[in-house]
Amino acid sequence: MFLGCSPNKLIGVTHDLQLNELDGVSLTWECNANCSCTENQYKPICLEERNYFSPCHAGCINEYSNMTYSNCGCGSSSQSNLATEGYCDNECNTLIPFSFILFLLVISVAAQEMPQLMLTFRSVPKEHKSLALGIRYILIGGLGIIPAPIVYGSLIDLTCLSWNEVCGEQGACWVYDVELYRYYYIGLSVFILVLDCLFCFLCWLTIKRNGAKGEIEDTVCLTPNADNAAYIGEQI
Repeated sequence: MFLGCSPNKLIGVTHDLQLNELDGVSLTWECNANCSCTENQYKPICLEERNYFSPCHAGCINEYSNMTYSNCGCGSSSQSNLATEGYCDNECNTLIPFSFILFLLVISVAAQEMPQLMLTFRSVPKEHKSLALGIRYILIGGLGIIPAPIVYGSLIDLTCLSWNEVCGEQGACWVYDVELYRYYYIGLSVFILVLDCLFCFLCWLTIKRNGAKGEIEDTVCLTPNADNAAYIGEQI
């Protein structure tokens, strides 16, 4: 959850021209006030190590065939003032450790399938095993597969910083708060895994307790007494 890259600073969405953090989206500045830019055209560019919402929001006038722009009003006149399409390079060296941790998590989740299946079989009488297996998969679908996209999608929408509007209605999200996205997405997954482990542990305790009671009952039934001795004598 805490292993990630620093988010890109997008002028007008996350930061202003002085790189101060913004509380809300403000894409109109003095350098692009006469450009009549629209928020429905998201085309990020990199200008002087700064990211802009679109070439229009950077105040660029000239566009070239190699996806570069020049004469950008929001740039510094002391530099070449040449912008390129896409975000500026953001150095990040956490991909390999993140992939390794993710691989371990996937392996651990996959390895739980058979133990959980055995727990299901050991938790019910023999004649109810088929019913328990059916109920298990109904719960997996009803509590996991079906609502998961809705729950995760709602959390992801909460991290959106800029929305597209189509005919006055909210459309797709242009820009996400990457850091908050990571906390919500992985945090919910970790929470669900912890609950899963907790219920498995409680199930194991129940099975262990019932197993101990069964051993005690078997011992009592096999204890010799007068009636058992008479019955055995009759059988001999």
